[in-house]
Amino acid sequence: MPLLSSTILLRTLSLYHLTLSYYLLTTPRLLTTHSLVSILGASMSIPPAVPTRTLATSAASSILTTPNAGTGLLALVFAYTAVSDLAAAGLRADVFHEFWGLQAPLRMAFFLGLEAWVYLGSKMAGDGQGMVMGKTSGVDWLRNDVVFTWGFVEMVWLFWVSLVLSLISCASKVLVGLARLMDVRRQKHMLTWSGTDLQHVTRRAPATSHGCCQERGAVAGPASLK
Repeated sequence: MPLLSSTILLRTLSLYHLTLSYYLLTTPRLLTTHSLVSILGASMSIPPAVPTRTLATSAASSILTTPNAGTGLLALVFAYTAVSDLAAAGLRADVFHEFWGLQAPLRMAFFLGLEAWVYLGSKMAGDGQGMVMGKTSGVDWLRNDVVFTWGFVEMVWLFWVSLVLSLISCASKVLVGLARLMDVRRQKHMLTWSGTDLQHVTRRAPATSHGCCQERGAVAGPASLK
């Protein structure tokens, strides 16, 4: 059995989304200076979301420095996702496995593609000079360490959920197969015993009739002598 159930993992993921929503509403700069964001960004050579260069001081690069309309919208999206996942984590067992068995791999594939897009795009852009000088499109501002860290955490967590669901599905299939095998063996055992009892009955019937005939002959013998 897994260490943590899929329900606990999904509720923890919802708590993670609520935490992101809170920080986006109050102090979004704490997300850009988090140690995990700095470590992953530096190790993968991903440009920071808030560059320290003076040329990068613009509305696009400072969206995560102070609360604004953009961070408020992101906070609403994360809060909505958290509430939806919390509701979906309390579904009935069969509906739960069917729903998350499809949702978790799809989301994981999406974040895997996002990670590849951020990483490869940052490598093509070099050290971020293109974004600094405004030579790239607006979506290139998403190629930063905050987006990369968010996608990485989501991808790892959803992979864990998918793995737990797969283990539970395999275990349930094995248990169902063992139960069917035991039923088949039990039925064969019952048929074997019933066949053995029938053979004993058929073997004992002639002997009993022969014995009855012998007893009748023994009784009729003296009577015929008279």
